[in-house]
Amino acid sequence: MERAREEYKAIVKKKRPFALEYWWRVVKDQPKWSKAYPIEEMVNKRSKLNASRAYTSSNQDSEDANPAARQRPPGRNTSKAQQKAKGKSVHSEDNISNENINLFNELQLRKAIAVEKMAEATLTKAQAAQTKAEAENKMADIEAKKTKLQIMETYMVLVDKDTTNYDEASKARHEEILAYLAKQHFN
Repeated sequence: MERAREEYKAIVKKKRPFALEYWWRVVKDQPKWSKAYPIEEMVNKRSKLNASRAYTSSNQDSEDANPAARQRPPGRNTSKAQQKAKGKSVHSEDNISNENINLFNELQLRKAIAVEKMAEATLTKAQAAQTKAEAENKMADIEAKKTKLQIMETYMVLVDKDTTNYDEASKARHEEILAYLAKQHFN
């Protein structure tokens, strides 16, 4: 560890220590990081000589004592082959029982019925909203026609009114009101 700290300081060229050393302590025993080679081995694996002074191609001393403990999980093809082999057996523990399948199908049917009911309710609600909007539009049209009819009745009453006893200012106001009502009704 001391040598690693010194090399870190030499590479980084700063006086502060390596900040993530605590992470190394946490992950050092995990399988992904357990196969660590000494620096001498990483530099050149051929540099070692065996007893007969010949170069070695691999280091048997660094292998784990118990290789089964460090065994990797099976690959994709091996897993698929095992799954196919399981599928061929009739009475497997992983098989789903007919009762569970029936329950699942029943739940799916209930879910479909509930979705249909919700769709029908939404459609009914939309139709009710449309009917209400149409009724409101009709009521607005009726109110507009009533208002127009009232304006027409007022106009007709004022047109037929005798203005012979009115002074000039009252006659002018009367004419303005008639012009206003005519403009409202006929435009």
